[in-house]
Amino acid sequence: RWFKKHGYIRADKNGMLELVWKPFVNDAEAPKLIKLKKKPIFEKGKVSVTCFRNGWCVAQNLSCERMKRAINAANKEFNTNIQYTEIDTDIKENLYKWGIADAIFIDDRIVRTGPPPKYKKLQKLLKKKMKKIK
Repeated sequence: RWFKKHGYIRADKNGMLELVWKPFVNDAEAPKLIKLKKKPIFEKGKVSVTCFRNGWCVAQNLSCERMKRAINAANKEFNTNIQYTEIDTDIKENLYKWGIADAIFIDDRIVRTGPPPKYKKLQKLLKKKMKKIK
């Protein structure tokens, strides 16, 4: 309501995420949200974790660091090698190629990272995934 009252209008929407803006000139072009273009590719029978981060989001940095620790623990426990890939979305080509600024995927499924998941939760997700493939 506050935004509407102050002249903001909806520019774009993606699920629950809504982008509002306030044009200051009549011919201004509304901004658009960057939308997911593709998901990480994974190999069946193996577990793959892909972390997208641009570095400026403290919550995402924390999520990725916790995930790395959880992967190390899972690799020791299951005597395996979970593939970890980190994509720097501060590099614009990566951001536009994927359409993802900050996210963590286990295989092709996204992990909710807001608020940052606890280390134990990430461990639990990896253990569940590892048990499915064994």
